[in-house]
Amino acid sequence: MDVKSALAAVAATLTFAAYAAPYVAEVAVRPVGANEVLVRSGTWNGTGGGATGRWRARVERDPVSGALRGQITVDGSRAISSARLDGRMKGASLRATLKDADGRSLARLEGKVRGESIAGTFSTSAGERGTWRTQ
Repeated sequence: MDVKSALAAVAATLTFAAYAAPYVAEVAVRPVGANEVLVRSGTWNGTGGGATGRWRARVERDPVSGALRGQITVDGSRAISSARLDGRMKGASLRATLKDADGRSLARLEGKVRGESIAGTFSTSAGERGTWRTQ
């Protein structure tokens, strides 16, 4: 990439916010290819009359590789209260594994993005199965 193209790419990522005081401005630079931070919450339902609950997650998504990394908190589950989320998005499909602090697999998630929402299925190492969705 030549210098002119590099400067154009940087300029395209700048956001300017001006304030009332003279000579005061804030510039936020988002690097090209920077990870997208996703903060989501939703519900989950166990199958066969199983438990139900809520979840909250903060996940970073690499826009190039689709890699997902983050933390999730789960309410109402006997198997998981909080976990590390590692996964990947490919197109509209999501696959992820929830792991404890020692790296042991606690659950597997699969899902599909539909508009602004994501929904899918899960299975835990404790035998719980069910569905989940964003709100």
